[in-house]
Amino acid sequence: MEAKPKQMQFKVRIEDDASRGKYANFINVWHSNYEFVIDLGQVMPGRNEIRVFDRIITNPLRAKLFLKALEMNMQKYEETFGTIDIEQHPLPEGHEIKMH
Repeated sequence: MEAKPKQMQFKVRIEDDASRGKYANFINVWHSNYEFVIDLGQVMPGRNEIRVFDRIITNPLRAKLFLKALEMNMQKYEETFGTIDIEQHPLPEGHEIKMH
């Protein structure tokens, strides 16, 4: 019988400045052959400026795993709180989803 490789356990430590969190109502995603870039920021009412405060750069595998984690969590959320119908909540002008 073949022994299973021992799975490594990681302890997650959240840095103090990250533990406070930041609200993002702007998310922009783009990619190259080797990486995905996710910009997070805020659009303030009455302003024509978007303030990007974080940029996440990751490889395609991690981006796909992130997408899967979001899908799983959205499914659980909608099972608990109801379906989010994007068509019922049109995005403000300039917030459209675009391919980069």
